[in-house]
Amino acid sequence: MYNEDILQSIIYKHGIDKAILFCEMESDKYVTTLTARIFTDPIDMHEMQYERDWWAERAERLKNDEPC
Repeated sequence: MYNEDILQSIIYKHGIDKAILFCEMESDKYVTTLTARIFTDPIDMHEMQYERDWWAERAERLKNDEPC
């Protein structure tokens, strides 16, 4: 399941406000992981950066009533 599918499921089941919170929390998880440097492969670092940014961007889009 891809991020967009997960996000749409969360919006459907829990509503926009909780989806925004989830996006922010998911992004924070990657911020924390990157800060702690809990990875062994540079590819993992780049994937975590992508995930951090993807979830943070979706939170902002939802806050601004923009399409995801």
